[in-house]
Amino acid sequence: AIGWPKKIMVATPYRAQAKLLREVVEPIDEDKIIAGTVHRMQGGEADLVFFDPVVPDSPFVQTMSVAPRLINVALSRARQQLVVLGAPTEIGKNPFLAPLLDCAERWVPQWELLRGE
Repeated sequence: AIGWPKKIMVATPYRAQAKLLREVVEPIDEDKIIAGTVHRMQGGEADLVFFDPVVPDSPFVQTMSVAPRLINVALSRARQQLVVLGAPTEIGKNPFLAPLLDCAERWVPQWELLRGE
């Protein structure tokens, strides 16, 4: 059974977004919640990881040469749970994130409700 996470990580590819996330989430519990860029999170892990690509179908996280590695680092930080923030239509346009939609449709209970269908 998955219990309440001991450590939470919030990661994004963009420095400005990471700065804003740190200002918002770290004061809640700075020992438990960390926020930053995907590059800053490399080598770390957390029970629960939120990955905010901001615009999942942007060239930076979709077509740039660094995109596959960036996304791999972001997604592989999660020990137990992973939440990718974004509209399914935008995530579906990203060749590196689209497979997550297939997994969600297969494995997430009540996926149709989450998609707003």
